[in-house]
Amino acid sequence: MTPSRYVKYYYLRYKRLNGNPRSLALGSAIGAFLGIMPIMPLRTVVIIASTALIRANTIAALIVATIIANPVTIVALYYFALVAGNFLTAYTLNWERVKIALDILTSNTGFTTSMKALASLGFEAFAILMVGGMTLAIPVSLITYTISFRFFSSRGAAKKQNAG
Repeated sequence: MTPSRYVKYYYLRYKRLNGNPRSLALGSAIGAFLGIMPIMPLRTVVIIASTALIRANTIAALIVATIIANPVTIVALYYFALVAGNFLTAYTLNWERVKIALDILTSNTGFTTSMKALASLGFEAFAILMVGGMTLAIPVSLITYTISFRFFSSRGAAKKQNAG
């Protein structure tokens, strides 16, 4: 699937979602937040648990997370989280150590192997990536919530106007 078809496919799936605009927007924001966070092996589980906990739309969250964290963008997301985390924390982590773990994570070797790869980086790497990821994810999720709430609200208003 080409990148443009990929984006178009998920955009159409997203556009056709039905439900409360607040729930859809909240799900989108959660998907954006967790899509940027460097938690690849646990992303889907955390999305489902988070959306269920706060009654947000799970499908919207999964679609947005898939669009954000895909094979084309995942390395860039981890890299920017690394740069931001190195800047904001007292720890330092070089790219070579992270690349080894990313290669293991993206090779679909299984959950246990993925967890061992992450654990081999140690607490410092975890702290750097989490702080860096949150630094990037918070503004993106706030912007995503605002845009998606307007999108789903206006779409709902247009449907009501066409029906009436």
